[in-house]
Amino acid sequence: RLLVPYWFFAAIVLSVVSLVHLANPRPETELRLDQLLPWIIPFTDPTASAWEGGWASSPLWYLRAYMWLLLISPLLRAATRRLGAQALLPAIVATAAIELWLHHPGVFESVQPGTWTWMLGELTLYSFFLMLGFLHYDGAFEGLGRQGLLEWALIGVVACVLWWADFPAPTGIINHSFIGLMAVGVSWLAFFMLLRPVLSKATENNVTGPFVYLFNRRAMSVYLWHSPAIAIGYWLMDGLAPEAHITAVLIPSMMLMFIAIAATGWIEDVAGGNPPELWPRKGGSVVWRSPWVRAENGEPGQLWSRHVAGIAAGVAFAMVLAGIVVPGTARTAEPVVTASADSGDLPPAPSGRPGVADFGDGAATDADDSNLPPAPSGRPGVADFGATETPVEDAGNLPPAPSGRPGVADFAEDTTTAEAPPALASVDDPESPLLSVIEAWLVEKDVAGARVAVHHPDGSVQVAATGEIRGNVVAADDVVALTSATKSVTAAIVLDLVDQGLLELDAPIPPLDAVPGFAHDVTLRQVLDHTAGLAPYQESNGFSSGDELTPAAAVALSADTDLQWAPGTQRGYSNSGYLVLGLLAEQATGRSFSDLANERVTAVGLETMRMDDTTYQGWVGSSAGGMVGTVTDLAVWGGALYRDGSVISDAALAQMLNIENEFNVGLGAFPVCPCGIADDGSKFYTSIGHNGGEVTVQYSPDDDLVIAVSLTESLFSPFLTEQDVYELIADVRTVAG
Repeated sequence: RLLVPYWFFAAIVLSVVSLVHLANPRPETELRLDQLLPWIIPFTDPTASAWEGGWASSPLWYLRAYMWLLLISPLLRAATRRLGAQALLPAIVATAAIELWLHHPGVFESVQPGTWTWMLGELTLYSFFLMLGFLHYDGAFEGLGRQGLLEWALIGVVACVLWWADFPAPTGIINHSFIGLMAVGVSWLAFFMLLRPVLSKATENNVTGPFVYLFNRRAMSVYLWHSPAIAIGYWLMDGLAPEAHITAVLIPSMMLMFIAIAATGWIEDVAGGNPPELWPRKGGSVVWRSPWVRAENGEPGQLWSRHVAGIAAGVAFAMVLAGIVVPGTARTAEPVVTASADSGDLPPAPSGRPGVADFGDGAATDADDSNLPPAPSGRPGVADFGATETPVEDAGNLPPAPSGRPGVADFAEDTTTAEAPPALASVDDPESPLLSVIEAWLVEKDVAGARVAVHHPDGSVQVAATGEIRGNVVAADDVVALTSATKSVTAAIVLDLVDQGLLELDAPIPPLDAVPGFAHDVTLRQVLDHTAGLAPYQESNGFSSGDELTPAAAVALSADTDLQWAPGTQRGYSNSGYLVLGLLAEQATGRSFSDLANERVTAVGLETMRMDDTTYQGWVGSSAGGMVGTVTDLAVWGGALYRDGSVISDAALAQMLNIENEFNVGLGAFPVCPCGIADDGSKFYTSIGHNGGEVTVQYSPDDDLVIAVSLTESLFSPFLTEQDVYELIADVRTVAG
């Protein structure tokens, strides 16, 4: 019952992914041969191409855990029969030990916890609950009266409190802690058993009973198809009702879920050797029988014929589905260059099992997400507003036009500038215009909190913060992950080394000592402006989201992957390129990139902005995104770099901010529209700067302001985009100039 529906699902997913790769053969659509085995037997977590983005594969970790649980279930059953409740103790001790190790990974110097540790923790945790089920089946709980159940519920609640006090989950999400899950699970089980008479009445009637029966009979189908149903639901809502509340996605998602149950649920019946039913009803008759189904005790050949027929039906269904999906992903005149842009119209992959096995009880980089990788930076979208003859009105003051996911700025001719906005009241005042603007934007965009800093030409900084996340108040002095805003520091360091003659801007980059196999013929300028064609390491051959990579290891993955295009012919955001720059800076100076970056920001007088060299599974920060700091320090850095010219020479700054090229980007700097072409033929823009996962720093030349924003969620999602944040910056400029 587990594998046959899974194979049907796998046949559809792999067929769609393969057809997409045939239509658009790129690294992010490629499915490697070594990824196929888990789709046959899920001994490890199944993965597909980067284009798939986890919407089909991400939830399947649970099936992997469940399969291992089934394999060891005879041993667990024998233990409960022999030892009774005492059989639970090893599972409790093992689960606690694994979680303690994740909190203190340095306990064993020679062995570090990793993905396998998390998988083992899942096995010990869920074996505890499976053995509880065995004991329940044997009648061990029948002697527990109301008082006994209350005691168990109390034990679970106390355990939750003690766990949270000592080992809180990094994000406050219970799925990120084994002991937390065990304690909460015991509490809920005791609570539900207390309410068993009430629950029985509520679920064993003619109204709710059929739905309970349906979902129990179709549990596997629901689990396999719920995530694709949600993904397609988001896609439909984005096209049909983009302004609708996020909860509206439940409507198409539930409709698709019921369609999937009706279309594929019968495979569960076939897998169990039962007559297939189109819509299972308790006590109902079989609605439809397949002519090739035989009785449960049929011959082995009959069993395999059913399986083969099920897989063939899955492939056929995939061909129909791919006919709908593939045309939307086919190569166009201006191809999408990386996976996150291809999947940018889908919501992020479901969290399920967190991608980080290190709880890291050391210094947190963010008050809200202390030890998870920072929000993905996506790619700064240099806004494309289309070439038009219409002048851009009030280009210095209007928010950017809603252009979806822009790829390149297209400048219209205009030279209009904005009038200076009124003076700003104190941010300590609840009636402060700045605070009011932020709070209104948070309500409009349904964002939990924001920190905003405005750096004025006289060096003063106005800062305001409001909102909360997971019970924590958002404060202006929170140290947050700056992710890809780090690239502004990296670009400054590299351009300074060019000034010193240690690197050449337009010559091929020299051989990398740290990555001897790097042989791509690209220039420093092409790496700086993302036109080199280096495949991002997340989309390169051999990448695994469970690996903790060094910068050199990540670059090595890109070195083993073909360039995505001829250097200098297209632009596509690549973190790997900026990791290359960090390695080059280390090679040219003989110093670590952390020292170079920290020295650079310390010279500006910044106290909180620094490099964080913490490693995470599947994500490399370093010179591509490893800095942390407060929003105030980020604004001061932006002022020193983009406006005051106190970080690099005037010549180097001119190179950084020069967008007079076909891609309309600078060297580590991206302009924001409204924009245009002045009378002298030069391009102008509303602001220029760099975004990170949850932050942005922008310099607005019209009013000589630098504005830094830090949010409680990523700028790169269907619910919140760069354009939304640029609207906030435009509003801030109106009250801060």
